[in-house]
Amino acid sequence: MDARVNNHTKQDLIDYGFLEVFWLMFPETYFYITTIVCYTSRALLAEGHQKTTTGELTRFLGCIFFMVCTSDFAKEEYWSLKSVSMMEGTPWRLNNVMPKYQFDQTMVCLTITWQTLSPLTHMINKFWEVRELIHTWNTNMYKHYIPSWICCLDESVSIWNNRWTCPGWIFIPCKPHPFGNEYHTIADGLANILFWVEIVEGKDSPNIPVKFNAKGKTVGLLLCLIRGIWQSGGRVVILDSGFCVLQGIVDLMKKAVFSSALSRRENTGLP
Repeated sequence: MDARVNNHTKQDLIDYGFLEVFWLMFPETYFYITTIVCYTSRALLAEGHQKTTTGELTRFLGCIFFMVCTSDFAKEEYWSLKSVSMMEGTPWRLNNVMPKYQFDQTMVCLTITWQTLSPLTHMINKFWEVRELIHTWNTNMYKHYIPSWICCLDESVSIWNNRWTCPGWIFIPCKPHPFGNEYHTIADGLANILFWVEIVEGKDSPNIPVKFNAKGKTVGLLLCLIRGIWQSGGRVVILDSGFCVLQGIVDLMKKAVFSSALSRRENTGLP
């Protein structure tokens, strides 16, 4: 059972470029019309800059993705006027994609939510800046993406070094990047595509009802993460050991989802 995208054939996906595939996975309406372009433009105008367009903001995202894929370089080096060298500097320059001043202005004014900061908002919901984006992306993937027969559920860390400016900040020594926000994620094991994420809010979580809370925190979170493949016909989820809970495995079976996890038995000295 291969991964599929609703209303698109396999040949459609083969013919698509990177940008077309990106827009399949990202909510276009949220980006173009309702939130990101609109409110980023408002922030730019408030700072005395020109408002952005959908094309400019798409190029801005392209610059971000390119820099992430070629790490260990200072941001300024991507706009260096020196010739590309094998010995120093970045492998590519972004001057012909977007001027550095425009990139910096957009970075400062980038807005991904329609909500505005107020003391009450920040006190009740410290994740107000990202909650809307996470919910909208999850909903879009739930509607359009159908994963393959095997999925993998684990944790991922989004790097952030300053604990005082990061709600939900965690430190996990065993991770390659131990500082930042932790996300519970589920990915397609064959297509290598994430299709659901939930941020770990910890003590900064607002006092609001939790999805599937009646099942308990671990089992409830597990059911929430895999709800996109309920009753989907014999799919298998590889679980992180933290999710290896008997009640959770039983509840997955009730949803027609098989699971596999590595569990450890404590050495009690008994045979």
